[in-house]
Amino acid sequence: MLSPREIKLKRRLNKLEYKASDAEKPGDLLGAQPDQTAAVPDSRPGSSSGVPIIAIVGRPGVGKTTLAQYVYEQLRSELGDGQHFHPIMWVYASRNFDAAGIMKDIVQQASIAGEPQEDLGNLNSLEALQLKINKKLNAKMFLLVIDDVWCHGEDHEKNWDTLFRCLSKCCCLPGSKILVTSQTDDAPRKIAAAIGATVEHIVPLEDMEENYFSDLFIHYALPSREMHACLRDDLEKKCKIIAGKLNKDPTAAEMVGKTIAMKIADLPHSQGNLHTYLRKIADKDWSGGKTKALMWSYRHLPAHLQRCFSYCSLYPKGHTFEALQLVHLWMAQGFIKPDDQNKRMEDAGNKYLNELVSRFYIQRHNRVSYSSGAYKFVSYYTLHELLYDLAEKVTRNYCVRIEGNRRTEIPSTIRHLCIPADKLNENKERICKLRKLRTLIVMGGESVTSKEQVATDISNSFKKFSLK
Repeated sequence: MLSPREIKLKRRLNKLEYKASDAEKPGDLLGAQPDQTAAVPDSRPGSSSGVPIIAIVGRPGVGKTTLAQYVYEQLRSELGDGQHFHPIMWVYASRNFDAAGIMKDIVQQASIAGEPQEDLGNLNSLEALQLKINKKLNAKMFLLVIDDVWCHGEDHEKNWDTLFRCLSKCCCLPGSKILVTSQTDDAPRKIAAAIGATVEHIVPLEDMEENYFSDLFIHYALPSREMHACLRDDLEKKCKIIAGKLNKDPTAAEMVGKTIAMKIADLPHSQGNLHTYLRKIADKDWSGGKTKALMWSYRHLPAHLQRCFSYCSLYPKGHTFEALQLVHLWMAQGFIKPDDQNKRMEDAGNKYLNELVSRFYIQRHNRVSYSSGAYKFVSYYTLHELLYDLAEKVTRNYCVRIEGNRRTEIPSTIRHLCIPADKLNENKERICKLRKLRTLIVMGGESVTSKEQVATDISNSFKKFSLK
């Protein structure tokens, strides 16, 4: 008979990790402690007037976005039964957000379930965007998830005030709710106070207990295939030492654990080989915590996957990719090398993408789309915020992204540059001097076609150049 501890552990590790590619109702949330799923029942429709706010708060990497995604997917899986939220929308804020950009995302997200998306590239009028949001959300009970909310300084407060006042004026049904993730509860409280809204519930995410985190890491790191009990006990001890160096970060547990699991699968299955491999990792100096651990995991990626992953840092945090779009970007850079001359480049690229998803470097999500009289799930892809930081670090000499008012150095060595359209003209001279530049991506703001002369001058300055 199993002991109480063994029963508890068995139940915990038998919880299935939710895969966003599944179209079924999501399972339990792997690694979540019981009180961390409190946001799920509290996110169901209620009868309160106005648009109350629910907040998930905690330090970076503790699992705020993962829990919010769980809520989002849990409720989205119930779409169509006439009892719950519709539409369900997800937008990403970050430190450099602006109200117009978030409002455009809301319009697009609200359109997904019922009609073709609109081209809002040149629309920056807050009044016009508010009218569109009112039209989309009129007489509907919606759930809006806003990931990574910051409220520091006058600019942030002004933008949030603009956005939430717009939402509060919508003629939506009672019970509509806004779920936000933030590093502290100050941001949602400030926002709510500014517009007279209610913070209905705050879900604080604390670090996992040490034994829970060790169990989570062991789940990812050790293969499920049979091995001698003494060998497994020895490997688990080594894994607990490694887990103690990861700062209780679930993202690091996934990535480092998966890297170890893949290496173990390739090693001859003997006690000496496995013991030696894990001992070397356990002896590593990861005093820098998860940053060094994530870098270690990255360096164990095959070179072709390193290139594909790091190239994604060129796009803004929270940027969503479609599979074919991402594959075509990699193809344009020459990153994809089929191992079979008869294999299509797109098929090889999809294999790369699936490998990065399986190793947790890229996250796969689903959106609800309505087509031909039926709902269907459409996949899209993002990078976790912590992995953006990693990708930026390894590409800092050849990839640069300019965002908002953030001061950004542009080294002469860069090959790829991403810049907002409204920053293009003021950076024209600097860009024309970048002799190694091969890709210029212009994002948002005014359409680049309205800056035709600037774009022409820049493209004429280079022999090999890709403007996107």
